[in-house]
Amino acid sequence: MCFALGQVLAWLASHGLSESEAPGRRALAWTAAFGLLGWLPVGLYFLVAHPAWSWAYAVQDAPLNPTLVIFALCAEFGMLLLGYFWSCELLRRGSVWAPVLFALALLIYLLALILPGDAFLQFGTAAQHQAGDTKALWESPRLIVELLLSGAWLVVWLLLVRKRLSN
Repeated sequence: MCFALGQVLAWLASHGLSESEAPGRRALAWTAAFGLLGWLPVGLYFLVAHPAWSWAYAVQDAPLNPTLVIFALCAEFGMLLLGYFWSCELLRRGSVWAPVLFALALLIYLLALILPGDAFLQFGTAAQHQAGDTKALWESPRLIVELLLSGAWLVVWLLLVRKRLSN
């Protein structure tokens, strides 16, 4: 997901530039701001508040090792920047591979949601998941509210970055 978001931010930053122009430092700063102030707080919240669900029940409910959380957040931020820089370069060259790369990133993201089965559609602890005693996602009002609020937070940040990059 972060890679695809980086691609979207690269497209926003390069919109209106000639083929030989690359987005400047301002666009990179806004991309980094989105990652650090928009995406990472949401990622950190879900990794800490709902670790088993965030990792598709691949981890237990015990508090996660802080090193693992920091690694996951750094990987997400790195993927955002990788998507941004790679796409900026493809867009600057006028390459037809930019939309193909975006479609591939979305496909990988969809596979990451589908391959764990119903892990992201169910909510509970890792022990409940192993016992088959989880609730359906929509039966957890707290998680629904958290997902809606975090989604709204990310949309606000994307709109802010879009506005700043279009000026």
